Amino acid sequence: MKRTMLYLWIFALAAGLAIPAGGSASAAATPSFKVVASTHSIKPNEQLTVKVTATGLPETSAYEIRLAVRTSDGGAASLTPQSQRNLLPGAGFSARATDGDVLKFAYALQGGQSPASGDAELASFAFKGAGAGQVRISLESVQLMDANLAASTYEGGSSVLVTVSDGSSPSSPTPSASPTAGPSDGTPTPTTPSPAPATPSPSPTASPSAGPSASPGPTPAPVVIDLAAEPDADGVAVARPPAERLREALTSARGGTLRIAVRSTAAAGTLAVDLPLAELRGSDLPARIEIDAGEAKLAFDPALLFALTGTDTSSLRVGAGRADNAAIPEAAKARIGGRPVYDLILTADGKSLGSLGDGRPVTVSLPYTAKPDEAPERLVVCFVAEDGSLGVVKHGAYDAASGQISFKPTHFSLFAIVQAPAAFTDLARVPWAQPGIEALAARGLASGVGESMFAPDRHVTRAEFVALLMNVLAPASRGPEIAPAFSDVKPGAWYAGAVSAAAELDIARGRPDGSFGIRDEISRQDMAVMMERALRLAGVRTGADDEAAPTGSLSALAFADSDAIAPYARDAVDALHAAGILTGVGGSRIAPAETATRAQAAVMLYRLYRLL
Repeated sequence: MKRTMLYLWIFALAAGLAIPAGGSASAAATPSFKVVASTHSIKPNEQLTVKVTATGLPETSAYEIRLAVRTSDGGAASLTPQSQRNLLPGAGFSARATDGDVLKFAYALQGGQSPASGDAELASFAFKGAGAGQVRISLESVQLMDANLAASTYEGGSSVLVTVSDGSSPSSPTPSASPTAGPSDGTPTPTTPSPAPATPSPSPTASPSAGPSASPGPTPAPVVIDLAAEPDADGVAVARPPAERLREALTSARGGTLRIAVRSTAAAGTLAVDLPLAELRGSDLPARIEIDAGEAKLAFDPALLFALTGTDTSSLRVGAGRADNAAIPEAAKARIGGRPVYDLILTADGKSLGSLGDGRPVTVSLPYTAKPDEAPERLVVCFVAEDGSLGVVKHGAYDAASGQISFKPTHFSLFAIVQAPAAFTDLARVPWAQPGIEALAARGLASGVGESMFAPDRHVTRAEFVALLMNVLAPASRGPEIAPAFSDVKPGAWYAGAVSAAAELDIARGRPDGSFGIRDEISRQDMAVMMERALRLAGVRTGADDEAAPTGSLSALAFADSDAIAPYARDAVDALHAAGILTGVGGSRIAPAETATRAQAAVMLYRLYRLL
């Protein structure tokens, strides 16, 4: 229960929810906090790093930092957040949100991790400069939570002044950091309308396996280091970047991507790189590190390196390579067939590391070309357990265009590409929905209503949809651990955990009478409202978030019934349409008030899944 509440605490921050203020700490135990900047003067498009440090930190399992970023001299300068990371040791979960000019960052240690205490660096933030003038970054408050969920809030007081200048005029001296002092979004509750029970007939759409895109911006080219690897005693070809070369690359890749390409002329099945953590700890890190290990590619936030290791760890080895299929347990060989098996390795000072946590911080890409008789949407990645059983990695998909299958493991071990069997026999009448339905079923994210039956034309209840949505969002974290808050939600019911968690995260809301309406059929616009909140919770941007996007895009697209969208749902419908998740029915209608079918819900959820 405590672990679940910590997760909800950081997820609530990401959703923009108010986190209750904790009590004040005693004067004897009051820690102090300070803001430290890597530089006090930058040019437009340059970056600086700001760290928040603590002195006398009590035992802490979670924290929230609030930084105000405000123009100081009335000029046109600005500092835009680029990335942020936790600096406390141990694995955990983080979330970021903004409230006007206040940046909020929360972090919670994963269950079983030892609380931090003493003098420590809490977090670092990367900002990019623009315009010209001065910007002050002020620490407004720090909230700490111990392992018993007792929270204490401390006022800030420390700040730094940053000058953004194009170099045409001398900048004024910048004072040093000041010392610290001591210690329903307003949306009406949606109601499910009662339209005639006609099932919308969706127009044929492109296969959802193609996946929607969410307004990507221009991506800077990565900084690349090519390293030669030499086989070690275990037959693993290991590359070790020279310290000076690594420091130069880290400086060049600050805020961007550092790609380390490992190459070996020896016959080694696995390629790996040893990352010196001492060099990384003292550097401004890139936003992303990529390891090119031949066939396998791994990408992760550098914060992972410190979340998984202690302060005394000197080296982290990351690598991958083909495994010998002959060594796979017999129980797994039948399902794997002749498809490749890969061994992913992650060790700290020679010791294998366990779980990566539920935050899915690593993306692995493997080469694969689907055979003519293989359904791409049912190609999944499975981990091979010691007993030979196979476990499906929930988050992963095959991309025919790139010839790769990518997935986000929660641990490193043996992984195989597998074709999941077709789960349902009643999808022929909904060919537009079949790929999405089968993709969710193959990953254990959707189930049928009976023996090999999905019932695609049946309408969806609010309880059914919330259960599906929460399973897609966080299959590893759902569960009936939170006491149900609605009169019609029975403790222990199959939907109780999902409904309660969705309500805690403000994804779903109840009725004015205190019920949730578990048996009410859900409308297309109410699905959109919940899914839009889920996207924001996950930090996914849609086309509607783009400042350059025109307002009222649904009206501009001239859906015949766009005026029928309820006011509380208009922004959500607009956002989901911009993201390619919600499309029209019959070619010219958005059908906002019509009840959704299981097929429609599954397709929309799969499109959302591809954005996570």
